[in-house]
Amino acid sequence: MSRWSFTSLGVGAAIALTSTLAGCPSNPTTSGSPTPTPTASPTPTTPTPTPTAAPTSTAQVFKSGTAIVNGTLTVAVKKPDGTPLDGATVTLAGPTAGWGTTAGGTSLAFNPIEGGTYSILVSAPGYVTQAVNTVTVDPKATNTQTVTMSAQAGRALGRVLDGNGNPVAGVRVTSGNCGTTTDSTGHYTLSGLPSGASTVAIARTSFVPTTTSVTLSGSDATLADVRLTSASASPSFEFENVGQSYGGTTVGTAFQPLISALQAAGFTYQATPSTASIRIVASPTSASVSDAQVEALRQFVWNGGKLILIGEWGGSFDYTPEALNRLARPYGLAFNPDLVRSPGNAVHPEWLSIPSFNPVFPQPTPVANGIELFAGCSLFVPPPAVGFAFAGSDGYRIQTDFTTGPCLAAVRVYGQGMVIGLGDSSAWTAGNITGKGLGNGNLGEADNQKFMLDLFSW
Repeated sequence: MSRWSFTSLGVGAAIALTSTLAGCPSNPTTSGSPTPTPTASPTPTTPTPTPTAAPTSTAQVFKSGTAIVNGTLTVAVKKPDGTPLDGATVTLAGPTAGWGTTAGGTSLAFNPIEGGTYSILVSAPGYVTQAVNTVTVDPKATNTQTVTMSAQAGRALGRVLDGNGNPVAGVRVTSGNCGTTTDSTGHYTLSGLPSGASTVAIARTSFVPTTTSVTLSGSDATLADVRLTSASASPSFEFENVGQSYGGTTVGTAFQPLISALQAAGFTYQATPSTASIRIVASPTSASVSDAQVEALRQFVWNGGKLILIGEWGGSFDYTPEALNRLARPYGLAFNPDLVRSPGNAVHPEWLSIPSFNPVFPQPTPVANGIELFAGCSLFVPPPAVGFAFAGSDGYRIQTDFTTGPCLAAVRVYGQGMVIGLGDSSAWTAGNITGKGLGNGNLGEADNQKFMLDLFSW
């Protein structure tokens, strides 16, 4: 698997788009009789230095087949005084996903990437998070972007409780392009905010979303505890591609065990996609994803919705990784077209055992026994996305050139909402593999059901 991640909208960044023009002015020619040229003593001259390109460091990119022959985008991150800023994380979202961290006074070169329109998100400790949108990359030209950062005026610290005064974990705390989640004690630290007043949105499934405000003027601000009110209506979920083909049946039929488990846990299933607060796209085909849908889902997430993207290993059923990656582009995530297996499992090498999870996202329902996935694909997870389920040292991959990971699940806070990526779909479906338990489905393996309830409850 690979790590990756990114993107955002809307915050104006102090940027300078730089280009280099080469050439010499022509000398005018004077007609008429030649005029004697006086002889002068030789004057020492200082050679004009030849300009050299700024040093660059290569960033990680998600290499698609069409990007191999395309272009480069170089991103320079500067301090307010114009000197290079080291330790800044740069995430690229667009036709090609990528990310990197500046070091040694160098710029970051994203290569190879496809031509098109990109968004750049830049964050660094002690600085205001900057988002630069609609950056156009011409694969046949030199593409350079400079982002000048400004010092942050402090951080917002606080705690989120429920109506009974108990801490609530996994709450999304966001403001513009800045986001975080509460830990197991309900505490959060929100960084990257500008000076002055900011509105902070606070949301979690099964609670009524709310907002608070913070004013920063040079130091951290500790906010009053926020108490969330339980929502009167149960959270709703839907499959965006419910009628799409999936392994000889449809998505809606194949995922019936998951639908039943969520209904038993108090969620409301909307069989006809409409206005659910949680929307799922499971192993899409190329024909099932449109540009209009990509944008509609992006706005849905930015405004507070939860989107769950579920992939498979490339070539499984009618699934097309390129279709899922069209949906994942705005968030900097990407799904590899690989196959992750576990040769350490002598009986069923297709099964992947995941015993533990990244504690950055607390588990409302403890998953003490880990989970079992039936093969799947790995994810490219750039910051600020976070990988939280990894295949382990005995997992291996084929059909890919990435060397880190493999990560099978990741989460990204985006705007006021959240995107979750999963690299396996069969573990949540009817028991057409080797599943047992719940409706003879793979949710009966280990704590798969508890794991999914956590994802839907964040």
